[in-house]
Amino acid sequence: MKPTGPSIKAPVALVHDPIDELLKADAAALQAPYLDDNGFTLAVMDRLPRHRRLSPWVRNGIPVASASLAAVFAFVFAGADNFLIDASMDVATATATPAALAFCALAAMLAGTALHLARAR
Repeated sequence: MKPTGPSIKAPVALVHDPIDELLKADAAALQAPYLDDNGFTLAVMDRLPRHRRLSPWVRNGIPVASASLAAVFAFVFAGADNFLIDASMDVATATATPAALAFCALAAMLAGTALHLARAR
């Protein structure tokens, strides 16, 4: 029995795709030509204010404040009387408790702050 449909003899890349042809024609029609602005864009870019560097107090204060905020959240939301003891025991025994998660977040934030401050020097 012979197949009744058209057989594809060419690779897929050579097959005529009407949607692809329409998209290419539309893109060619809508392509805007280059407009010469006589240096206007460069003049505007030159007049923009320069990038200001943050002072070392602000640059180092952001991670320190973030670590402090993480410490406050850890103590408030952990809900334990002996936070450090309970959380470190939970981490040591691999028990997932809110205190252990807060302790890990606090440790990660403090380690990130220490790395940032060490790299800033």
